[in-house]
Amino acid sequence: LTVFDISRRKLSWRSIEAIGIFADDDYNYCLGGFVASKIKITDQLRKMTALLDTGFDISERKYQMEAILLNDNILNLKITPTNWKAWEVPDIVDAKFRNTSAGKMAFAEYLFAISTDPDPFFFAVTNPGDPDDTTITTQDMPLVLNDHYFQVTTLVKATHIYGLGERVTPTFALKSGKYTLFSHDSISPMEDGEAPGKNMYGSHPFYMFKMPDNYYAGVFLLNSNAMDISIIPLDEGVFQVNHISTGGLIDMFIIQRGPPKLIISQYHNIIGKPQVLPYWAFGNHQCRYGYHSQSKLKEVVEKYGKASLPLDGLWTDIDYLDSLVPFTLDTARYPSMQEFVTWLHQRGIKFIPIIEVGIAVNSPNVAYTKGLEMDIFIQKGNSAPSQAKYNHVLGIVWPGYATFVDFVNPKATAYWIEMLEYVKDKLFPFDGIWLDMNEVTSFCDGACDMDGPNKKPWEQSNPAFRNLPYIPGHRNLENKALPLDAQHYSPNPGDKGNYIEYNLHSMFGHYQMKATDDYFRKIKKRTFTISRSTFPGSGKYGSHWLGDNKSLWPFLSYSIIGIYNFQMFGIPFTGADVCGFNGNTTIELCRRWYQLAAFYPFCRNHNDIDTVDQEPYSNELLTETASTALQLRYSLIRYMYTLHMMVAQNGGAYFTPLFFEFPNDLKVIENPELTFMLGPAIKVSPVLQEGADTVKTYFPNANWYHLETGRKDAVYKEGAVNGTTIVLEASLEKKTINAHVKGGCIIPIQDTSHHPVLNTEALRQMQTGFIIAANHLDKAEGVVLYDDGERVDSIDTKAYQVFNLTYEKGRLSIEYLTDSTYRFAEDYKDENLGETRMYGAKIYQNVKYACANLHTGKRIRLDAIYDIKYDVLLMKPTSVIPIMNIHSIIWNDDRITCQPTYLL
Repeated sequence: LTVFDISRRKLSWRSIEAIGIFADDDYNYCLGGFVASKIKITDQLRKMTALLDTGFDISERKYQMEAILLNDNILNLKITPTNWKAWEVPDIVDAKFRNTSAGKMAFAEYLFAISTDPDPFFFAVTNPGDPDDTTITTQDMPLVLNDHYFQVTTLVKATHIYGLGERVTPTFALKSGKYTLFSHDSISPMEDGEAPGKNMYGSHPFYMFKMPDNYYAGVFLLNSNAMDISIIPLDEGVFQVNHISTGGLIDMFIIQRGPPKLIISQYHNIIGKPQVLPYWAFGNHQCRYGYHSQSKLKEVVEKYGKASLPLDGLWTDIDYLDSLVPFTLDTARYPSMQEFVTWLHQRGIKFIPIIEVGIAVNSPNVAYTKGLEMDIFIQKGNSAPSQAKYNHVLGIVWPGYATFVDFVNPKATAYWIEMLEYVKDKLFPFDGIWLDMNEVTSFCDGACDMDGPNKKPWEQSNPAFRNLPYIPGHRNLENKALPLDAQHYSPNPGDKGNYIEYNLHSMFGHYQMKATDDYFRKIKKRTFTISRSTFPGSGKYGSHWLGDNKSLWPFLSYSIIGIYNFQMFGIPFTGADVCGFNGNTTIELCRRWYQLAAFYPFCRNHNDIDTVDQEPYSNELLTETASTALQLRYSLIRYMYTLHMMVAQNGGAYFTPLFFEFPNDLKVIENPELTFMLGPAIKVSPVLQEGADTVKTYFPNANWYHLETGRKDAVYKEGAVNGTTIVLEASLEKKTINAHVKGGCIIPIQDTSHHPVLNTEALRQMQTGFIIAANHLDKAEGVVLYDDGERVDSIDTKAYQVFNLTYEKGRLSIEYLTDSTYRFAEDYKDENLGETRMYGAKIYQNVKYACANLHTGKRIRLDAIYDIKYDVLLMKPTSVIPIMNIHSIIWNDDRITCQPTYLL
């Protein structure tokens, strides 16, 4: 076995304290010393088991380690106690996948090993192609297990590390420091790797690292407890990664060696693929805390219409609630919401209300009464005051004293579905749900009494949590949270001690998202849920926004990094509050934000109640910029929807740093937050600095064409490893948005610049054309997907159609799935061919027309015009031609003849 060429390092006590390593006076890590007493290979190809003994304490606890090869890329290492019950995270990894057959490689080929001599136990994973190259090892590193503490420290061969959410970071690559993971209501603190922890709404213990040879690997530690993960650079190309958790198991998934897109898609195999979204979700959305009446909501919609700005989703914050009590409606200020939502739907606009987390206990309301009846609230633990009136846990949120649904309880799903049906039937119809404050957050620390918030942290806590050997983040874990001993439902009475808030806190939002998804599935409607708190696997049930950001210029690039992270975490439909939530935005900032947000997966303007107006119609200059940016977004929605649907089927990411698409170009590794890729085809270079009217950006070696004009701004250089850095004009006055299409790609496009739309319903009435961006070989390829945008089971039933598009030397070929159950509808005109543009078309400048070849044998004419200024060939059908009926379009043969119209 080959491990890193690193000698044992003698650490000072200061550094030991900083990174939380426990060692004896001789620095031998004796507390983490394990001996592998037995090794059993139960399946040569798939599974290896070792029984581990340790003298950690007088209980002589024993452990079993299993190493399971899940496929050619994923190795699962799991250490489980054999003579006591530890907390194990349920329901995240699909049981079928965890127990699946292995890939082609056996353990010997994978080069995984564990020690068998008297030295402390360790494991190592090496490069399958080079046994002298170790990816990750624990040799000479601490390994400690206890019921309220475990520590596993690894050495990884890496130059950059990414992930470990949720947090706001100034760079995508994590810097040296300590990163806390524990769901917490924090208003965008800037992560500096120092205590106290800057952890935010969700907990995602996954990281991907780049190795010196430009391959990548990933590590997922399946653990829901509070933890610190420290990243410490050692020698060049080597990091020490120290994982300290307050409980649970060591259940580690190592994703071995590949390009970044492979690593992320394999991670999504573990936690589940992202959910399918309704087509309208990709439109523009508007919200504000402070739309204080139904008439104000209507005014917003009317002003959008008057400004000819597109709008697909209108949201309402907590303003609509009666005394801020969830599942109520203030009918004095919102007197006829049923009729209002009908009015919205008639205009192609959806309605999405906020659903707050705390169920009020001091005022009569149906949510509380029904919850008591069904006994589905989280119960108080030993730390709570002993009022006889309340057996459930108490916190304080917007309506005052409140309790919280125990979504672990299987009866809670039925309760939640009934309450959402109550909203739909008694209050107003809705099309999506916005879940807030579900970390879960309380305005008091730990247990609340009836006289006011608890002001003395830890005083009422269970002694077991008062004297933890280590506190991640070096901050009270009950800060703005429920008491850690609050009791959840346990499916096994004998395991009740593990089903407590201490273990389940960071999973509240995840289980709430799942219950909400169950509601939408029950009514046979695609789920549209945006949740503040998330956990690995939450992307199966909903999506996310980046929370309470700030109206400051740095938050433009921070939002790009945040979306990168959630693409990795399996929740790709993510966005930031456009123009910022906290603080007063400026006109310039808001205009630049719309130019960026045009490419966000989720695009929503949202701000706080006491800030200046920032709706896109609130200023003439803002309206001009927002209109241009949003119409560009709508022109690309078919492309964005296709990207998301492909990721929902296969896993992966579509809003990414350039190195996801160009992993061998070392120049794209640095400052990846300054420019990004939308899918494999579009590179976006946003303006992120105040007062700038140009943007300096790097283009990897390829042909790059300006998205809207087709102008070639960068040219492929034969034999070159790197590309070109260019300064681009980016003035607001010229409405310039620097998005470029990579040579070799084909994307669907709809002409909203000449025919603006007001929503996605109107967009579906517009024909779809293609942009063909030729590479240096005069080739290109792409894909476009169609379905009805609504059906829940479209993937499982193949109720969609995928067109594979291939271009070569004047011929576009269109192939489609023959086993699709989707039938094209006459209602959707976007399934007909629109104007097609070829970028880099100089050799076809004399072409006067093209021909669409149909499956029936007919040829239908497309008029062609060459734009000499931008080197673009425009081909426009002279009649309606369903894309489904076309097998190719040709413009390289002067001898072809075409009919002038399409005849069925």
